Amino acid sequence: MGIDIRKELSRKDSEFTQTEKKIATYILNKGHNFSQMSSTEVAEELGVGQSTIIKFVKKCGFNGFMDFKIQLSQSFVRDENILPLTHDDISLEAPLEDVAKAIVSESISALTKSFDIMDLDSFNQAIEWIDSSPRIYICGKGSSTLPAQDLSSKLMKLGLPVLWYQDLESVEAASLSADKQALFIVFSFSGETKEIVRILQNAKKNNAKIILVTKNVKSTMGKLAGLTLEIISNETIFRTAAMSSRIAFFSIVDILFLGIIKKDLKHRLKMIRDVYTSIG
Repeated sequence: MGIDIRKELSRKDSEFTQTEKKIATYILNKGHNFSQMSSTEVAEELGVGQSTIIKFVKKCGFNGFMDFKIQLSQSFVRDENILPLTHDDISLEAPLEDVAKAIVSESISALTKSFDIMDLDSFNQAIEWIDSSPRIYICGKGSSTLPAQDLSSKLMKLGLPVLWYQDLESVEAASLSADKQALFIVFSFSGETKEIVRILQNAKKNNAKIILVTKNVKSTMGKLAGLTLEIISNETIFRTAAMSSRIAFFSIVDILFLGIIKKDLKHRLKMIRDVYTSIG
């Protein structure tokens, strides 16, 4: 699976030394031209030793400088295959066709970048937790309620013990009496929604398991969660619809749902068919 190096450099910024931050900034600013440079040339321009450049790329998880450059080039190629228009490029006076292109472009970008950073170990662990937990609480606020409700509905069709509440007050009350067998699954773009932070604080205090789906893994909720499933999305002034983040959220829902079905494929497909047959 490809890695978007530019996103990775931005995410790791807090882990870098001042010299490493200088190297990362240089790479991000250099863009396409960086792939044409040797490690010696980069070192000379930055006024550091060549060994410092090599240590940097290895710290980022690459075998060597050439491996790093190849992955960086592939990141640019992926972006070039995506339509260039985004919400930020569209005014309210733009033709509907341009608006449609921007929405599609941003949606594709959110899905592609979320896939690039997908941690399969975390997804497999999340599926295990969901499949084995005797009580599952799922919540979100605002536009994040929609994917939370969708996951609840899908898991109920599989006969899993989901407790869905329309109001966060009821979830908070449940978190106060939760135990280590309970599982809380939360959808939050920012990871800072105060009501849900309180819920997770209670759940963690009571040793419950927590899965967070978010863009902001370093948020308050991220620090409370046992597992974090990250999405990549650029929200703009069109935040009222939260389009790209919502699409990325729904993709996470479908991955979890299908992953759980795969654990007992024959039985769970029958359960789904029975549900749809009973409701006509």
